[in-house]
Amino acid sequence: MKKNNLKSVRISDEVLSVVESYQGEGFNQKFENLVIDFKKSRSEREAYLAQLDETIACRKSELKSLLDKISKSRMAFDFLNAANSMKLKIDEFRKAI
Repeated sequence: MKKNNLKSVRISDEVLSVVESYQGEGFNQKFENLVIDFKKSRSEREAYLAQLDETIACRKSELKSLLDKISKSRMAFDFLNAANSMKLKIDEFRKAI
């Protein structure tokens, strides 16, 4: 690949360490490999993140449904407890008469 672009950059020690630890011979090749690999993997990462977002939305919907069922079950349980309590009081009242 012909390289017509001559650039000079200032980078932090952290970035230099990342570039130097990448595959390739020499700084320029390592930097190019890092940028090209990032570019190639970007669409895969974005697709994966979209899939995760979809999964999260589905799980949120399932959670909401379960929470609604729990809430309805609690209301039914409270109603049954109140009905049972009333029945016991009625039974006590009948015995007292």
